[in-house]
Amino acid sequence: MFNQFEVSDKTQAETIKAHLEAGNTITTFEAFQHWGYVCLPQHIRALRVKGYVIESKSVIHNGKRFNVYWWGDQDYAPTASAPATRQEDE
Repeated sequence: MFNQFEVSDKTQAETIKAHLEAGNTITTFEAFQHWGYVCLPQHIRALRVKGYVIESKSVIHNGKRFNVYWWGDQDYAPTASAPATRQEDE
């Protein structure tokens, strides 16, 4: 079976941690799109248990409720009207 996702030596939790540390936000859908990860909340919990501060907020967008996660020391909290990802307009 062909795997469309890149294989990495990093664990899934390490990949997520690096993504958040870089100033990005992440949702479960984005984790699946980017890396094929289907259990983002479990990885977030594991990182929190290790002492990392990861903030989250429940957001409703297009009638769907989901959590957005970001690194705890960043001054960013998404709102229902703001995009779920933190990307500059091109």
